[in-house]
Amino acid sequence: MLRQISDVYNRPGEPLKIWFTDEKLDLYIWLSDDDQILKFQFTYDKPHDEKSLLWKFQNKLSHTAIDDGSRPGKHPSSPISLGEIPIDKNRVFNLLKENEDVIPKRYFSFIEERILNP
Repeated sequence: MLRQISDVYNRPGEPLKIWFTDEKLDLYIWLSDDDQILKFQFTYDKPHDEKSLLWKFQNKLSHTAIDDGSRPGKHPSSPISLGEIPIDKNRVFNLLKENEDVIPKRYFSFIEERILNP
C-alpha cells in the first residue's frame, strides 16, 4: 500500500513535488502554486521490471521500461529509460486504484482521466 512521504525535498524555484511510495510502486506529482497538477510519474513493477508512466502538462502519456541501474558485483549506476513500450492501461489503472484511499481525490481523479482517456 502506498504511503505519502512527508519530508520530500523541493528545490527552491521548482514546482512542489509530492511523493507516494511502497516496495513496488512510486507516484510523484508536481504541483503549480495554485495546486494544479503540472506533471505526474507513476512507476510500477519495482524493483526488477520497472516501468514508468509520465504525463506532463499539455503532453501525451509516455510509457517506458526502466533500467534500475543495478550491476551485480559493481557499483549501481543511475536508472535510465529504455524507451517507449506498449501500455496495458487497465492494469496500470488497477495498480493505482488499489491505492485510491491514500491519494487525495482531486489528484486521483486527474490521474485516472489521463490514464484511461489520454
